[in-house]
Amino acid sequence: MFPATRQFFTIFDPNESIEDLKNTPPFKTHITKFMSYIQQFIDSHFGLEECHLLMQQLAASHKHLNLIPDHFEVFSPIIERTLQKVLKDECTDGIMQAWRNFFKGISIVMIEELKNITSPQFCDMVDLEK
Repeated sequence: MFPATRQFFTIFDPNESIEDLKNTPPFKTHITKFMSYIQQFIDSHFGLEECHLLMQQLAASHKHLNLIPDHFEVFSPIIERTLQKVLKDECTDGIMQAWRNFFKGISIVMIEELKNITSPQFCDMVDLEK
């Protein structure tokens, strides 16, 4: 997480260095769960019904974090920087645009789903606030 985006991730210690944060069990668990959801989207061949159900689950598991649209605006650039770092020369404009579109779609549906959830739900992975 870069300095401009850390303000949105209040579940992690703001005084912890990025390197230290990467090694904490809650952060590793969060990343593992995130990657699991990405794999589920891929496994479903991005079918509309399956993806919508996954996004409803994501919204429910994040409701207690009181997410706002600004949280979603910073997410895509984080993913883009990660992809550029990992893929290097293989990171094409087409790949980047596909991921931008994918995360924009997720953001739109999750923001709407978060409005529809009336009672707080807690993450099904780990309570990251502890």
